[in-house]
Amino acid sequence: MEIVKTARLTLRELTEDDAPLLLRFMGKESVMYAWEYAFAKEQVLEWIGRNRERYARGEGGYYLAVRHDGVCVGQAALIHGEMAGHDVWELGWIFDDAYWGNGYATEAALGLAHAAFSRPEIDVLWADIRPENARSIAVARRIGMTPAGERFVKLVNGKEMPHDVYRVSRDAFLSAQRDVEQHHQ
Repeated sequence: MEIVKTARLTLRELTEDDAPLLLRFMGKESVMYAWEYAFAKEQVLEWIGRNRERYARGEGGYYLAVRHDGVCVGQAALIHGEMAGHDVWELGWIFDDAYWGNGYATEAALGLAHAAFSRPEIDVLWADIRPENARSIAVARRIGMTPAGERFVKLVNGKEMPHDVYRVSRDAFLSAQRDVEQHHQ
């Protein structure tokens, strides 16, 4: 199922057939440095399974990001869940480092944010980002997210990892997008 189409990308639900595509970049420590481990094939299959369960429950999930020429460049997420004690809709992104610096993560996050804010029940989007993950912080800022002033510890693969919380309201997002559009006219 296609979720979002942007100028260069289609975001769609993950399937088990996507495991080799995901492993190509989730299996790289250079991509997964903020997680502090690269995924093995079994972990990628579990990842796909967890996301398929989220889709079935109406909680969103990670979506494969495929360029219109058919090349998979990464994945982006819109997930309903809990973050630092808050009930949230969260954005996330994991992109192949072979395609970093091309704006794909920002484009995918913007596409998902537009889709999310078209739903009346979503008025704020959140992201949790490792403090040292400068690239993800830059993506969050480019889509209008600001630090919420909260830090929490997330247990990832049995290890405690601090994360900073970023957020953007519908009004702030839409206002920032209007400013960008006016600047480009």
